[in-house]
Amino acid sequence: LTHTIAQPEEPYSRTLPAIRANWTKEVQAMLLSPALPQAAGSQEPVLVVEMGRFVRIYRLADFAPGLTVFHARLGDADVVVFVDAETQTARAFRAAAQGEALQFSRQGADIQDTSGTLWSMEGLGLSGPHAGVQLEAVSAFFSDWVTWLAAHPQATLSTP
Repeated sequence: LTHTIAQPEEPYSRTLPAIRANWTKEVQAMLLSPALPQAAGSQEPVLVVEMGRFVRIYRLADFAPGLTVFHARLGDADVVVFVDAETQTARAFRAAAQGEALQFSRQGADIQDTSGTLWSMEGLGLSGPHAGVQLEAVSAFFSDWVTWLAAHPQATLSTP
């Protein structure tokens, strides 16, 4: 078995500076654009929650210290997001277990759903009717606003 690797017509060493120059101009234009939300600074950390082509972006500064639990709609899916702003930890899951749609909330330092199940930050049912059940994970990660905006110029911020 052999592999053939196509060589680019232009060596990368010649095209990369041009790409960087264009990228820099585009990013500067976006940052100076009136369409850019004033609340988002260029290096400000944002939480990105995405599922397929559906994306929600949240400013880390909008979360209170400690644990925050909130629901978001991504397409036709209800998603629950657990965020600890102090440790910059976030997890997102489909808000359902064993075919049952659930509403999650913070109860003191715990995450609890409407069935009475207590959940770990990793989406594992610890006690209650869904003990031992693992929620289906949804992509959640931190980025900085300018990096995300450069790759997704139509991006807008959401509120938790």
